[in-house]
Parts: sequence; C-alpha cells; structure tokens
Amino acid sequence: VLALMTLAPAALPAASLSFLEAQQVALSQSRQLVAQDAAIASAREMAVAAGERPDPMLSIGIENLPVNGSDRFSMTRDFMTMRKIAIAQEFTRSDKLDLRRERQQREAEVADAGKGLVRSEILRSSGKAWLTSYYLQERRALLQEQLQQARQQLVASEASYRGGRASQADTINTRGEILLLEDQLQDMDRQLSQARSALARWVGDDQSRQPLIGKPDFDRTHLDVGDLESHLARHPDLIMQERRIALADTDARLADANKQADWTAELSYAQRGSAFSDMVSVGVSLPLQWDQARRQNRELAARQAQVEQARAERDDML
Repeated sequence: VLALMTLAPAALPAASLSFLEAQQVALSQSRQLVAQDAAIASAREMAVAAGERPDPMLSIGIENLPVNGSDRFSMTRDFMTMRKIAIAQEFTRSDKLDLRRERQQREAEVADAGKGLVRSEILRSSGKAWLTSYYLQERRALLQEQLQQARQQLVASEASYRGGRASQADTINTRGEILLLEDQLQDMDRQLSQARSALARWVGDDQSRQPLIGKPDFDRTHLDVGDLESHLARHPDLIMQERRIALADTDARLADANKQADWTAELSYAQRGSAFSDMVSVGVSLPLQWDQARRQNRELAARQAQVEQARAERDDML
C-alpha cells in the first residue's frame, strides 16, 4: 500500500524530502535493481547459446603404435599404425534445442519478476522508513512546543508565587512536568536518530537529515478495492510464482524430451606408412538408455513434482 500512495499537490522547498522523493531516491540508488538487471541480461544471453548445437569435437592421435619388437615406436613399418585426425558432431534434436532456449527465457522472466519484487520491497521499506521518521519528527515538534509552554508556565507560576497569588506546590508541579517532558524529549531524540539511520539506508546520510514534509494523502491510492481480483493478478509475489510455474513446466517438458537420445556422427582420416593405404572411417554413436525406468523416467517424475510444488505454493500464497 505504501508503494501506491500519491502525494497531495504542494509547493515543497528545495532542502526537504517528501515521501515520493524518498522512494525515488531509494530506487535510483539501489544496487539490488542493478543486480537484477544483470541477472536478466545473463539469462537472455544464455537463451541464445542454449539454442545452439554443441561445438564439433576435433581429435588427433596415433593408433596401434608398436611398443616392442623390431618395429617398436615406428609409425611407418607396421600396417596397423595410423596417424588419425577426426571430427565429431553431436546432432541435438531441434525440439530439445527449442526447449533449452525456452528454459533460459523462462529464467529471464523469473529474474524480471524478481526485479519487480525487489522494486516493491524498496518502495515499501523506504516508504515505511520515511513515515516512521516523519511522525517521530512531528511528535518531537509537538513535544518541544509543550516543553516551551511548560517553561513559560513555570515563569508565570514563580511570578505568581512571589506575588502571593499561587502556592509553592504549583511551581513544584510545573517543574516536575518540565523534567518529565525533557526526559520524553531525550527519548524522542533517540528514537528519531534511529529512524533517520534506517531512512539513510535507502536515501543516504545527507538526504535523511533534511526536513521531511509533504505527508502522502492516505485517502488516494491506485488500489481499487472493488476490483481486488485483478489487482491480485498483478501482485509481484504472485507474478513471481506464475513465472516459477512456467519454468518448472519447461523443465518437465525438457526432461520428457531427454528420453529421446541425441546421436553423434564422426568422420576420421588415418594416415599409414607409405607402403600402405590411408584409411577413412565414418561412424555414428547413440547413447543406450537401457534403464529409463530408473533414470530418465525418474527425472521426468521429479520435474513434474516440482511443477505441482510451484502450483501449490502459488495457490497457498493467493
């Protein structure tokens, strides 16, 4: 609610800090928002990389090199010895690449929702710190005024006592009231100092010491109490939960796609001694998912359970 308050129009002096100004300063100085922007940018960059196939693998080696006998360590005399260069490429299914890209996009959406949460918390906390300091400031001014009146009353009471128009008890009572007010003022100064320190966490030391004026109009907010359901749909916490549900659902679909294995093709060229022919080899490799019930199916079940967890947490929050 603090983030939705609007300020009543008023001409404010330059050396002052209003409610909305405090919130805007807190937003402009927040490093948390900078961190969330970096998280969003990171996820978006990863979305591009996640949609690409793995890099080709280049391998170079020597095969079947003799290590004993008359041909030991010779790379030309034995017909089986080959100097080999090969390149292999994994061919990832296009639907799996799309899901990997989508998953990183969901991560970016979660980070964006996190930024909304951080912004909401900054507005709420800075607004609360301003209001606490403002009302303590106003209470201190009222207490200072009461103390000044009590001191004036003491002067009048002492004059009346000297003139025989008042008893000494009236003077003593007034002095006791002054001492009580002075104690209250000291306690108020301590509370105000603590409140200003809390405000400085959001707006800085210099601006936290400025006079706080321009109390917000509590009767004017952007919240329509007659349409709370649509407002709830835009609540930062619920938006975050919806994004987490979408991310968990993408993870589940990706786990299901992983049940279809990717295959890898390899092409190699092997050079032998001058007396023998060179060799070319072509091959395809495919993972054998021989125990899907205990591996791929379990991963899929775990991801589906995370979807249900995210939905239950969203419903509970709502």
